[in-house]
Amino acid sequence: MLIRRWSASRDGRQLKGAVQLPWEVDYVTLEVSSRDGQPMFALAATNGLADRLVLLDWNVGFVPYRPAVIESAKGHVADASNTPVGNPYQWRGVFIPSINGGGAGAHTSWSSANADAVNDNSTKAPLLPPPPFQNYIKRNVLLDTLSQGLNMLQVSNPVYLDWLIKEVKDQSSSDTTPALSCLELPPYSLGSGYWNVDFSGTVIGVLAVPYRRTQNVGTDLDMLLEQIRKLFKCSDKSFTGMLLDAAEAYLRSEQNRSGYFAGDLLEIGNLYRVDVLERYCGVQGYPLTQEVTFQLAPDIAPPAGWPAYGQLSNQGAATTPPPPVPIDTPPLVFDASGKATLQLNKGWKYEVSGAYEGYEAGKHDFHTPVSGVISVPCALKVLLILKVYTTSPDSGAIPANITITDVKGNPVIKGTTQSDGKGNYVFSNPIGQPLSPRVYTIKATSMGPPRNPGTTTITVSRGVEQEVTVQLGPIRRPPLKKKAKQSGSSSALP
Repeated sequence: MLIRRWSASRDGRQLKGAVQLPWEVDYVTLEVSSRDGQPMFALAATNGLADRLVLLDWNVGFVPYRPAVIESAKGHVADASNTPVGNPYQWRGVFIPSINGGGAGAHTSWSSANADAVNDNSTKAPLLPPPPFQNYIKRNVLLDTLSQGLNMLQVSNPVYLDWLIKEVKDQSSSDTTPALSCLELPPYSLGSGYWNVDFSGTVIGVLAVPYRRTQNVGTDLDMLLEQIRKLFKCSDKSFTGMLLDAAEAYLRSEQNRSGYFAGDLLEIGNLYRVDVLERYCGVQGYPLTQEVTFQLAPDIAPPAGWPAYGQLSNQGAATTPPPPVPIDTPPLVFDASGKATLQLNKGWKYEVSGAYEGYEAGKHDFHTPVSGVISVPCALKVLLILKVYTTSPDSGAIPANITITDVKGNPVIKGTTQSDGKGNYVFSNPIGQPLSPRVYTIKATSMGPPRNPGTTTITVSRGVEQEVTVQLGPIRRPPLKKKAKQSGSSSALP
């Protein structure tokens, strides 16, 4: 195949010319003939064998895309870099901020994810980050055309090639370990997990120039590399494609003083890798609650609306590990029917006690969650109501002052009988001052005209109500005065 023809000078003393040879042409010959077409001599030349290359490698960082922040109802973290949102494992179109050789270090983007979950069980439960975060691995090789390209090469410096192959092998090994932690939800909890993650990119691109070019007088490889750095622009091409664009722009320009020609640089391959690092993560557990109803269960029912009291105490966690720490145990207040309803945290042990006024409180141990109504026993130990009626033989029901004393004569209760609107005068011990079962003396004294007080002894029994009537004496009348005797003298009256 004829590549180029030159003609000698007019005087036939000089033959001069230059040609760019295709890379795939290994050998050429130069044939020189006289003006009449007779062969004079022939020269043979080599275009540079393919195993005689000088490798140019760049190891730089790129900024991966970041996934969008995933928020949740209880989201704790909404932190992200100002880098473009996209697939971190997409290598085309990524931003490469520098191509200064020698390993400029990785550049990062970051984002965060939140996930809410409910664990309504007595054991801990796993909490994974939401997709796509749960699919990220610690090291993912996105593209590797470099390893095979290097393995097929034989270059002028095999020691350097061996080092580069080992370096690429180390850089191209994936780590499929999940990058983000699987968190644990405590038992009986509403959990909110959060993860913050870094994405760092590394790219290695390798070009080559023919060995003969670096040996030619007048070539300046450093100048070529410096111009590539100056003219480098990010695009949607591979890294070496961007490098070649910068090189070609310079080599085809009038400013080219490097001694190299357009098409001299060869593309060997690219390696793109993304490393994912979990910066921090955590889970906040909130207690799960249930409605628990308590009902007083007395052995003898009190009157309707009788006051009651109760107490509830937390006895510790019922699970291992424990549920989220509960808020203070709420107060236990029984209504007029002896019922109370509370919202209690699940997974805890409790002790409940309660009783009506005048009852001995019972206890009940339980742990949540619980089904059904919790019965709280209590036993009556006193007489709740003693009704004292006061009467007299001459006036019927009358008001009186009441004094109740024990067997030693000590006053226990004092009061006054009041009209009940039904023609009776009655006194009842105040609520909260029940009478213990024993013998008492009741004395009623008149509040009106003088009467002899009434006294009675009563044996009080345990129960709800007991009645007794105390009769006072009749009204005490003052004695009549005797008439004065007449004197012995007399006078005549008309």
